[in-house]
Amino acid sequence: MKFSIVLKKDFETRDRNVFTKENDEKPMKTLLLISTLIVIHFKTTAQITTPILKANFGVEADLRANFFNNATTTSGDDWFRTTIGGSGIAVIDTNGAAALIANYNSNPVTRRTTFSRLMSVPPYTVSNDKLLLDAVFHRDYHGVDSTIFAGGSNKNGMNPANWTSTGPGNIPDKNEFLDAMVHLRRDGINTWDSLWMFGAVSLENTNGNRF
Repeated sequence: MKFSIVLKKDFETRDRNVFTKENDEKPMKTLLLISTLIVIHFKTTAQITTPILKANFGVEADLRANFFNNATTTSGDDWFRTTIGGSGIAVIDTNGAAALIANYNSNPVTRRTTFSRLMSVPPYTVSNDKLLLDAVFHRDYHGVDSTIFAGGSNKNGMNPANWTSTGPGNIPDKNEFLDAMVHLRRDGINTWDSLWMFGAVSLENTNGNRF
């Protein structure tokens, strides 16, 4: 949503009696003038349903930099990066990923643990003429989780006060948000350029009804 207000006010300071009873018409005229000079403009954007690049960041349910809408590109930032060449960067820090995967293979129980990663570059880095503000990635627990509501249906339409029995406990794969990530950037290098926030989540399984 974009919201802007333009307000212009012009009082005649030469007339000191502008707010006196003898000149009660002037305040009304002044108020009317101010009211007509107030401009309120709303602009809303609904859900994106087609692949699109915004502020050089891919929004198309793919996670790879330099890859957009099922094709390689010479630029285009995204959450992660593979061996695809190009100037686009991964906004999430993946240092240590190889060791993490090796640990998954040697000790499978560690796949259920949680971890977090921050942005791959320092805040306020300029990359591809875009000001990168921040990013975070978080992986939640697998399987038994201490952050669930275990009793009843606990649907979104219910009053949260009626959600019962916090974990630990198991949660159906169809309801399990496993990964969550958020990224902020400006569509330019200046603080007044358009601010964009991107978010993504992943589920354990996409089958079945939920929420």
